[in-house]
Amino acid sequence: MALSRTATLAYVVSKLGIGVTSQIFNLFYVDLYLNVYGLTQWWFAVGQIVYFVWNSVNDPLFGWLQDNSTSDKGRRSPAIYYGAPLLAISFLVPFFRPSAADSDWMTAETRLGLHFTLALCLFDGFWTYVCLAHSALLTDTCYSGDRAQLLQYGEYGTVLSALPVFVSYVLFDKSNLLPFQLYMLSVALFAFGAMWWGSRHTVELGYGGHHHIDGKARVEASSSSSSSMKDNISGNDGTVDSYVTMLELRPSSSSDNLSSSTLRHHKHHQHQRDGSDDGSFGSNHALLSSTPKRGATTTSTTIAALSGFWAWWHVVKQILAHRNFRLFVGVNFVQVCNMAFASNFFTMIEAQLLGGVFTSSFRGSLVLVTEVLSPLLSILLSPHVIRFGSYRVIKIMFVVKLVLACLTYAMGQQHLLFVAFFLLANRVLTSSTFNFFNLSVSDLVDEDFVHRRRAKSMAAMYFGTNALFTKPGYSFAPMFVVRVLAHYGYDHDKSKFRAKADGARARHGMFVLLCLFPAVSCVVQLLLWRRYTLHGTHLESVKNRVYARHLSRYRDKFDNNNNSSNVDAGDELPVDVLAADDLSDHSSDE
Repeated sequence: MALSRTATLAYVVSKLGIGVTSQIFNLFYVDLYLNVYGLTQWWFAVGQIVYFVWNSVNDPLFGWLQDNSTSDKGRRSPAIYYGAPLLAISFLVPFFRPSAADSDWMTAETRLGLHFTLALCLFDGFWTYVCLAHSALLTDTCYSGDRAQLLQYGEYGTVLSALPVFVSYVLFDKSNLLPFQLYMLSVALFAFGAMWWGSRHTVELGYGGHHHIDGKARVEASSSSSSSMKDNISGNDGTVDSYVTMLELRPSSSSDNLSSSTLRHHKHHQHQRDGSDDGSFGSNHALLSSTPKRGATTTSTTIAALSGFWAWWHVVKQILAHRNFRLFVGVNFVQVCNMAFASNFFTMIEAQLLGGVFTSSFRGSLVLVTEVLSPLLSILLSPHVIRFGSYRVIKIMFVVKLVLACLTYAMGQQHLLFVAFFLLANRVLTSSTFNFFNLSVSDLVDEDFVHRRRAKSMAAMYFGTNALFTKPGYSFAPMFVVRVLAHYGYDHDKSKFRAKADGARARHGMFVLLCLFPAVSCVVQLLLWRRYTLHGTHLESVKNRVYARHLSRYRDKFDNNNNSSNVDAGDELPVDVLAADDLSDHSSDE
């Protein structure tokens, strides 16, 4: 499958807008509230706890709402379109301090604490709503063989976001915030425009968009090409996209002929394969897992028949019964904690460990380098992900970071160049590894789709339920780090969170955290990751069975519409569809 240039650009531009808000917010909010505004540790903990609870609610809730959207414009595009202005506004909240004067009914300390809590919850809520939709596009617009390529294109948007992040670091002056605040206004307007334009040109099959397929493309009998679908043929009624749309997607070659009898022959074998699916995640619920029969209408689709809290909770329980999903959530939670540590405390660590030796311009260049290298590393690794799979690449990156952390700790904090290198490498490796996790979630969605025999994918629910258990790491990690730093000599006075008189002990504590936090995290992740089974031949089997399911539904549509007035009897189907189906016949029972 190859998305049109406009659709691919829309995906990249949307990611640019989403990414630049997230990177700047996470880079500055801790430093702003603790060192500029003078937020107390008590209010910092309260805000993070409220943020923790809100994080645990909004992701699966928004995922459920998006997956069950009945909009004729799609399930993902409207969420980005309407969420963009709200996300841009919430992004600005932490950069404008509330009044520092006490009032008759509220102290300045309380007002600042409430402002901090509100800033976290507003930004996370709207960012989650938009980001869930954008993440689900990776599943809803293409299949496994093409996701790594689309993800690679998306990283170009992250590369472009490095420049505004670097400019924000240069303009950040704690004694004069006005230029920084004006720049934040321009960033918010730019991010809104990027997300808004991207949402208007996003392609979702079944909702009026068209993928542009190379007429000479064909399915080859290899592990890489057999896993690549020609298109996502799920329609907005939960079954299959319209026959007319499929005809628009076929190659232009006039020699690619399929007789209707051949179609019925392959449909018979496909129904036999579908009937042999086992419920490896537990018993299948009749309402949620039944495959739509011929002639089913939109109102008879399984998910649409259920509504309310109990339906949502039933789907969540099914997702939690997914063993590979539970293992992935454990790995991802640790990764989120690393992301929060590497992002929120980057400026504090480099100022404490490197500030006495290196100039501010050198330390500022580290910020630019990390923002550029993270997506570039993802782009460079994308061909290896396509060839070897995301599982192996992620595992190797865990090992590399563990080795670097141990070497840095063994060499000691006096080797400042190596400390600076590891500070950079830790953030780059953590961010790049995290970028490939969306591929794993998409694979989990495919496995659930096959074994639960769902009428449509539950992409947003999977991303949302994953975030339900992992995004609290964004609160847990800062609270844990602040507590450890306080033990090593950091304290909060009236103006800032800073080292007390024993600066050497405080710097040692910062160095210990820099090395041991990633090292221990990598050990835990490797122990969990080795038990994750959705890779290799098992993943290939899942890919082929997903393809076979959609082929079966497409043939049902073809038979149902073959005699209708909307279909020309001379319309032909592409031969490469049959070739891929033959390949799946031999692979689906592995």
